[in-house]
Amino acid sequence: MTQGETFLHHVLGELLPSTELYTIECKVDEQGTLYSVHVDPSEMGKIIGRGGKNVEALKTLLKMLGSKTGEHLSMKVMEKTD
Repeated sequence: MTQGETFLHHVLGELLPSTELYTIECKVDEQGTLYSVHVDPSEMGKIIGRGGKNVEALKTLLKMLGSKTGEHLSMKVMEKTD
């Protein structure tokens, strides 16, 4: 598990009542690492936050984590489809 993935699991675990409500996919290419966070539709509001503030804060913290290690880290949030 990457450092970014560990960070996301920790934060999402605090925001959501169960780890079953989200999954994280990691894709690495020449542009950096993209974390795709798939969230249960009923919990999407907790991740996005009022006016998108939660998701923007998460993206900012991921970028800061990446700059510490010289990586480009980014994320996108999507509804989980099972």
